[in-house]
Amino acid sequence: MQVVLILQGGRCDSAMHPVESNIDQFSVILFVLVTFLPSGRGKYPRLMLNGYTYKRVLTSIDGATLWYCSSRGNGCRAIVKSQNNVYQPAGLVHSHVAPIYHKTKNGDWIRASYKLNKLER
Repeated sequence: MQVVLILQGGRCDSAMHPVESNIDQFSVILFVLVTFLPSGRGKYPRLMLNGYTYKRVLTSIDGATLWYCSSRGNGCRAIVKSQNNVYQPAGLVHSHVAPIYHKTKNGDWIRASYKLNKLER
């Protein structure tokens, strides 16, 4: 299943705006596909956004959901907030590179496992 990410808000430098030079406020709508992956052990799927995966942590009564980066146990504090199929990163930068996933012919997702070899001892 794939849904759409929509981000809105921000300020615009009038010299950089391509249409009108007097626009001070603007809305940016960015469409990015997100994917849900099976979590393996948990009952909730993982969210994949921009190559990073997130674990569902909390859903409030009004339907808002908080997602933590799957590498939170290793110190990454990146989060995503979602509501009504709108997914918005909370502005925190990941402290690691994105994991590598491959989609198989039957539609399953596999996380690539790799080890760095020591070239020198």
